[in-house]
Amino acid sequence: MRDACSVSWPIATRDVRFFFKFLTKFARLRRLVIGGAAKLPPRCRERYVAPMHSVFFETRFRTPVLDADWPREFVIVSAYATTGACWPPERNLAADREIERCLRERGVWMRRITGYSPTVDHAEPSWAAVLPFEDACELGLQFLQVAIYHVADDVLSVSYCDQRRKLIQVGLFSERLDVEHAD
Repeated sequence: MRDACSVSWPIATRDVRFFFKFLTKFARLRRLVIGGAAKLPPRCRERYVAPMHSVFFETRFRTPVLDADWPREFVIVSAYATTGACWPPERNLAADREIERCLRERGVWMRRITGYSPTVDHAEPSWAAVLPFEDACELGLQFLQVAIYHVADDVLSVSYCDQRRKLIQVGLFSERLDVEHAD
């Protein structure tokens, strides 16, 4: 009786070599996906943009009254604990008061708005304000934010605040805007 090692397999040697090359390439790709930019060659790291957390794409917004008087273009910024962080309520409130002060000093149109998740119990008081996109990203960084929202002609987009700044379309702002209900 012959053992399995001495059996002639119907796979050509070149196919076996191809298969092992494929596995090696696949392992590199898997490490890249799991490890992110740290696994990229240095020349490619600056172009790598990690995928945004899905929570940014499910966010809805609430205001005290539904109002059609929104500017053509504005941003939505927050100073509350960023996604995944947990701050004490006093820290969130102090940061919110400070970002409000910064916006009032600029003398821009602003309105209170609350971003919330329809799938988990999370809501974050924010500010809608007329600010240039770059200024809003800098303000977001100043208040330790990962991302901000941008609205132009009713199109809602989200962007990282850091060097990965780029507007990513989310949907229509008007379709994600709700009225706060008094409890």
